[in-house]
Amino acid sequence: MTTEQIIDSALKVLAGRARAYRQAKDYYAGKHRLAFATEKFRNAFGGLFEKFADNLMPPVVDAVKDNLQVIGFNVEAGDEGLADEAWKIWQNARMGRRAGQVHKEALRTGDSYLIVWPDKEGRPAFHPNKAHLCTVNYDDEHPERVVSAVKIWQRADKRYRLNVYFPERIEKYVTRQSHPNGMPESEKAFDAFEMEGEAWPMANPYGVVPVFHFANNADIGEMGVSELHNVMPLQDALNKAVLDKMVAMEFTAFPQRYAIGLEVETDPVSGRPINPFQGVERWVTVANDNAKFGQFEGANLEQFLKVQDGFRMEIARVSGTPLHYFFLQTGNVPSGEALKTIEKRFLKKVEDRQSSFGQVWEDVLALALRMSDETISDVTDDVRLFAQWVDPAPASERERLDSLIVKKELGVDDETLLVEAGYGLKDIERMMTAQAKRKADAEREFDAGELAA
Repeated sequence: MTTEQIIDSALKVLAGRARAYRQAKDYYAGKHRLAFATEKFRNAFGGLFEKFADNLMPPVVDAVKDNLQVIGFNVEAGDEGLADEAWKIWQNARMGRRAGQVHKEALRTGDSYLIVWPDKEGRPAFHPNKAHLCTVNYDDEHPERVVSAVKIWQRADKRYRLNVYFPERIEKYVTRQSHPNGMPESEKAFDAFEMEGEAWPMANPYGVVPVFHFANNADIGEMGVSELHNVMPLQDALNKAVLDKMVAMEFTAFPQRYAIGLEVETDPVSGRPINPFQGVERWVTVANDNAKFGQFEGANLEQFLKVQDGFRMEIARVSGTPLHYFFLQTGNVPSGEALKTIEKRFLKKVEDRQSSFGQVWEDVLALALRMSDETISDVTDDVRLFAQWVDPAPASERERLDSLIVKKELGVDDETLLVEAGYGLKDIERMMTAQAKRKADAEREFDAGELAA
């Protein structure tokens, strides 16, 4: 495609997906619609309940996000020392937090992006970007390869800036006039944006598009799907069930009293009848021997609670989120193997996201290595990194220790076992030194005993 076609396509894609992105973010934030409310309900209660929501959308996203933590890199091919270099780049850039932002955006909206480019000092800088700002084009022959990317954003003066990224160059554009009402619809609104002292187009010496696409649960070469996509209608239904209960509480939950054969006093000012039941300190006396008193039964709210619980279970089933994320645990909370069994489907989903996002992070760090140091850039062309993730499977302390004992019996060295146990480098060094001293002391005592014998 030509640059003009790429820009036109990007504008159409972003305009077409803008509503879905905005809706997903609104639902995550608790800004829900009264989707199943009748017109009569809207007219009577819409203003009262329009900002109300029993919001279960954050757990659907956050339960997965909280288990997506990169803890290191290994090298599948190439110089093994590059794994340490990659992790050093990751930590220096404080990517623990930024990666969380990237994952959250991808899980919430379906897509998120990361742009990697050297800063003023020549070090690789990582720039997370929201879903509605970027889009990428994949190679039809190699669907996993990005052949171009576009980022568009609005400046303070309401003019739009746009960058087109290619493997060998970067082209920058700006609209000729302001667009306060949204993105322009055609590439004809843009002119080349030239900066003093910078070539146009700007050269990209790295041979890859420096825009990386994190697509959630996506098919090959396709855009991602929000974790909330299939559960938003269920959230609407849950909100309706909760609102129905609140209305019932307002009008029928409290017992309604009645009196027959009672002469009711009237207010001398307004002329309206005075409620004889007002105030717990008041006595109601009657002269009519046939007067009767009673009360209607209040509405049973148990059915409303059952309906709400039903929708919570449906949200858990459809999203694959463990049910206990949506209910207050009042009994015995499952743990260990029992929790693994309950969360089996959820853990599979987390592992899938770790695999798909991990491949993108591996490409990100491979490019960052090439940018970081000219002395190692020559050996990164054939490097294949492998992202390491925190284990999402819950395990008790006893299970972890039992696992380490088994590994010890299989021949894993003590230092590796201490790292897996979670000890810091200084603690490991101190413990290894103490272990070596004990071993040396034991050997001296044994030798002394042999000589004495």
